[in-house]
Amino acid sequence: RGDVVIVAIDDTSVAALGIWPWSRTLHAQLIDRISQAQPKAIGLNMLLLETSGSDQIDQTLADSLRRSGKVVLPMSMQNINDQVTTVEPMPLFADAAAALGHVHLDIDDDGVARATYKHEGQSGHLWPHVALAMQQLVQNSTVAKTDHEEYSSTQTEVQAADWQRKDRSIIAFAGAAQHFPTVSYVDALE
Repeated sequence: RGDVVIVAIDDTSVAALGIWPWSRTLHAQLIDRISQAQPKAIGLNMLLLETSGSDQIDQTLADSLRRSGKVVLPMSMQNINDQVTTVEPMPLFADAAAALGHVHLDIDDDGVARATYKHEGQSGHLWPHVALAMQQLVQNSTVAKTDHEEYSSTQTEVQAADWQRKDRSIIAFAGAAQHFPTVSYVDALE
């Protein structure tokens, strides 16, 4: 339990910092602040798909990701009109991150997430779940951000439009809600 801390984008932070989205310079400052504590891994659960409109601000965040060397960024699947594509962070951020991982959960018919797939992707290129990518980063010290695995479709569950999933894993719930210590984004920043 003490190994995981959640930094939450909460009402207190919105009241202090203003409405979302916040400047990427704030995210860079937060990563720098967290990195000072020498965490083993940082999961930044933000899809950084497009420019902020400022090359300098984007570079500031990329520099912070690179300095940390511990940040895992999410990638995702997008399905528009039955056309499935892999959606990765823009190259500036993907190159600066320590690793990438998918963030999908397997939702049961009753709307509860009880499982996830350790690997998901398209065309035989499967990415680890973001939690697994963080674990690999901790265990191996470094994980290549392009360290996705290649599998043939006979080894995976194939979904619509070639989206593949492998290694279904039941979520071992650690405890009730609020089990992990949570710190407000603005408090962590300050």
